[in-house]
Amino acid sequence: MKIQIYNHPDLYDACTSHKVDDIPFYEHWAQVTGGTVLELACGTGRLARPLLKTGFDYTGLDLSPVFIRHCKAVYPNGQFFNGDMRNFCLDKKFDLIFLDPPFGVYDLKKLLDHIEQTQSLKPEGMVYYESKQPLEKSIIYESWDNYRESKAGNVYYGLLTKKTLNKI
Repeated sequence: MKIQIYNHPDLYDACTSHKVDDIPFYEHWAQVTGGTVLELACGTGRLARPLLKTGFDYTGLDLSPVFIRHCKAVYPNGQFFNGDMRNFCLDKKFDLIFLDPPFGVYDLKKLLDHIEQTQSLKPEGMVYYESKQPLEKSIIYESWDNYRESKAGNVYYGLLTKKTLNKI
């Protein structure tokens, strides 16, 4: 019998609860950018817990309705929506958007185009991304500036701002 982890929040939490070393990073950038945060692919709310506890205005979006029901029950002061990050439309603008799973440059470009089309990011906001390739000289730079990019293992990660903005 195969167990689908995305239908079992407790099992998913047991597999991901050890990951806490990145939380200060997310808290720092939420503070720097203003504190209105959207996490795409929020899962069971691993980042929601510390960000809400610190007082940030947190919204999570996930494809799993089971995970969203779990988040709404566990974190009543957060906002959680079931939906696909490739075509979401929330009636809100954010200071910081997290794109956590590592994407290929082409998929990342499509997600950034969607964020731009839906005007989900405030003018001075930032997008945190993870990518399978470095963004240097990629098609993303047509309308985005890479504020900072680093590499951990096989994943590149960084922060993007709109081209028209001054960097922090």
